[in-house]
Amino acid sequence: AMANVKKEAVICSEANSPAFSMAMEPVKKVYIAFMETGVRIRQIVEITKDNLHYCKEFMNYVELRHMDNVKGNMAVTETEYVATSVLEGSKPVTQTIYSNVKAFLEQQRYFFENLWSKAVPAEHRIREIEQGVEPQRIDVVYDAGQTLALYQSLIMSAEKEIKIMFPTANA
Repeated sequence: AMANVKKEAVICSEANSPAFSMAMEPVKKVYIAFMETGVRIRQIVEITKDNLHYCKEFMNYVELRHMDNVKGNMAVTETEYVATSVLEGSKPVTQTIYSNVKAFLEQQRYFFENLWSKAVPAEHRIREIEQGVEPQRIDVVYDAGQTLALYQSLIMSAEKEIKIMFPTANA
C-alpha cells in the first residue's frame, strides 16, 4: 500500500519502529526510494535511549518528531490508510488494517496533524537524551478536579523543583 504514495505519507509509530525500519532491508529500501523520488515522510515516534541510534539514522529519510507513549502504528497517504498493532522485533507484519475511503483518510490525517503540532522535534528530544536533561513540557489542564489531583500527585512525588501557575490568586 505504501508503494502507491506519490507526494507525502504521514506515519505514527511506536518506539521499536525505527529499529524495525532500519534493520529490515526491504523496509529501509522503501524509505530510501521515497527520499530519492522526493516523497515527503513525516513520522511521529517515541524516541528513547534504546532507539536513539536508529532514530538518528531514520532522520536521514524522514522528518521525525517525538511523542511519549505512542502505541500501535499507522500510515496515511493521499489514497490509503494502513495500520498494524504492535511490532515484534524484526518479525514481518502479518496483520494489517487497510482503507481507501476518502472520508476516513481525511479523518486520520486530521488526527495526525493534531499530534504533529504537539510532538517535539526529534533534534530537541535527542539533545535531551544525550545531555541527560529531564524533559520539560508544559501542559494546560482545564478540568479543576484533574488539576487538583495532578497538583497533589506532584507535591507527593516531588524530588526537585515544581513550577505551577494558577489562573487566579484564589485557585
